[in-house]
Amino acid sequence: MQSLQAIVLAAGKSTRLKNGRNKLSELICGQPMILFVIKVLQKLHIPTTLVVGQQKEEIQASLG
Repeated sequence: MQSLQAIVLAAGKSTRLKNGRNKLSELICGQPMILFVIKVLQKLHIPTTLVVGQQKEEIQASLG
């Protein structure tokens, strides 16, 4: 049996947005973009590793 694990890379600078915020913290339909990915992985019971870098505090705050 093959096991599956996800690695979510959330370490970019988000320089194209030009607003100083991390794109993964931007709201889409009222929730941070990163939550869409995390929630799907949780529903599928896939173990997930989140790699954060730039603005990690903002991303961590988006996760709750």
